[in-house]
Amino acid sequence: MSYELIGTPRAHKVTKAMSEKWCGMEQVRNDRPLSVRRVEVYKKLAAAGLMRPVHWAKAHCLETQENYRVNGKHTSTAFSQMEDLPETLQAYVEEYQCDTLRDVAELYATFDSRITIRTTSDINKSFAAVDPDLCDLQVKVINIGISAISLWKWGLAYEKVPAAERAECLFDPDCKAFFRWLSEMVNDSKANKRLRRAPVVWAMYATFRKSRKAATEFWTAVRDETGTSPATPDRKISRWLMENAVDSTGRRAGANEMYARCVIAWNAWRTDGKTNLAYHPDAKLPVVK
Repeated sequence: MSYELIGTPRAHKVTKAMSEKWCGMEQVRNDRPLSVRRVEVYKKLAAAGLMRPVHWAKAHCLETQENYRVNGKHTSTAFSQMEDLPETLQAYVEEYQCDTLRDVAELYATFDSRITIRTTSDINKSFAAVDPDLCDLQVKVINIGISAISLWKWGLAYEKVPAAERAECLFDPDCKAFFRWLSEMVNDSKANKRLRRAPVVWAMYATFRKSRKAATEFWTAVRDETGTSPATPDRKISRWLMENAVDSTGRRAGANEMYARCVIAWNAWRTDGKTNLAYHPDAKLPVVK
């Protein structure tokens, strides 16, 4: 691999002309598809003055003698479509030189869709802030909900997916309904700590998709330990979650195990059956009934 940073990254005031130039720049062959939804989010963020300086990068390839955009597709597209750009909008620009197209592709892979050095939580909060249905939710609810839905979509490899792409679930109508429901289910009470873990919320999302009414009944019983006896599936999983809390006093269970045991309990509860919550690491994850 051979690429070299040319000069020092510089801050530039973002103009319409600059955005159009960057938007129209040659893209790398492995560039991800443009997300129209994300472009619309960035336009709203910029218009509301919520955009930090963005991070754009390009590379000159000696093999082809072409310049390629390796970061900044969505933000430059968004800004190029705006009539009035904020005067304070800035972009930190990096320029590289690469020997081959393969080097350009490998350089591109070092970038993701984050807005400069923002954390994942910053991105999630910013995306939620532009939606009136979500802007009043606690950021921890937003964060854990996005992680859970990402687990449902991509499995344990979800962290390799760019943070902005994961946050797009906030604008899916069905997902928005889940976030509102989750906010009601997971509050600040000490008893709800057993639910405030991404694998558990992953199971909550899967059951919510199956039946909101049943999911409300089941997870309320798990949260509040209101089952008729300690032998009911909801009471069993509630106790298991308390005993396997991910902290210094509990045994750490993996995400798949925690999700699977929750679904096993749900399936037994749905059929008025019994369960010992048996989990087998080599078995496929249970299907939500």
